Amino acid sequence: MFKNKHISVSNLFSQKSWRFFTFLVVGFIFFISIRSMNHASYGGQTTIYIDQEFNPTGWIGDKKSLYLNTKATDTFHSLPDSIRVEYHPAEGKWAGLYWQTPPENWGSESGIDLSGATKLTFWARGAEGGEVVEFMAGGINSPGLVYKDSFHASTQKIELTKTWKQYSINLEGHNLSNVIGGFAFVITSHWLKSGKIIFYIDDIRYEWKYKKWDDKLSINITNPNNDGTEVRRSLVVEGTASIPSGTHLWVLVRREDFEGLWWPQGEGIIDPISKKWKVPVQFGIPDDIGWHFDLVAIVVDNSQHAILRNYRIIAMKTGDWRPIEIPKVLASPTMRSVIKVGH
Repeated sequence: MFKNKHISVSNLFSQKSWRFFTFLVVGFIFFISIRSMNHASYGGQTTIYIDQEFNPTGWIGDKKSLYLNTKATDTFHSLPDSIRVEYHPAEGKWAGLYWQTPPENWGSESGIDLSGATKLTFWARGAEGGEVVEFMAGGINSPGLVYKDSFHASTQKIELTKTWKQYSINLEGHNLSNVIGGFAFVITSHWLKSGKIIFYIDDIRYEWKYKKWDDKLSINITNPNNDGTEVRRSLVVEGTASIPSGTHLWVLVRREDFEGLWWPQGEGIIDPISKKWKVPVQFGIPDDIGWHFDLVAIVVDNSQHAILRNYRIIAMKTGDWRPIEIPKVLASPTMRSVIKVGH
């Protein structure tokens, strides 16, 4: 490995070597922290988007006549794109597609635990209006394979409109301990009014409620007090809160088009008398002028607090302020939307 076999320990760990060694250690800790955060149990999150864990790999039926574009930009509910589906069936044919985890998993491997999720929501629209599609979640149960979905739920067939509309699949009461097919759609030629169908899907996500903690705490954001407040480069976000011992309040921010990704800004230390807290927040760069930003105040336990704290320490040392997925939270977040008008 070394050309000089007589390198001493003191030479090996010279000032430059120590700086390089420290960089490697810090980078490794950063990687482990982010990995731990992104793979936290979903039982404590508010939402997960379908592409965080699932992939559109489960083609079924007349798949040769089914076309998918997961980066369609001609229409979308949320920036920057949506999912475009086009189907040209022969008479009596049908087709569909599952979002699976792991990819192409029909039961040879286990899925993921989404216990506690109360609904699956998504936005959809037709190209012309009147398109009939059935959307569903779960239902993978392949004979001879070890694993299967622990539930199945469906919208039944629905007629899409020409404008974006949100739909929901109720998951309360379902066993979500092993989810392989996180989302799917089915189309049949009998439902078509012409020789083809084109429709769009966006913002597919699982959502949770917080019956356990919501009645034990309160979080208010008093500055900014209203959605739509104009901000510049930075703002001291303020509020009041009452949270249980052993929990922590954090503020995160994101530009509105960064679905599922956030920048932790800091912990809000709550005054024990006034219950007030404040956290300085930064709103991007000059190119972000004109964009809306979302602020969120969340409550986390000690383990997630340690991850967020390590993230900030490492980011301040390295300058690597990459966004992260929202960590496991204990209760429904409090949000504000603001617009950046200057820098």
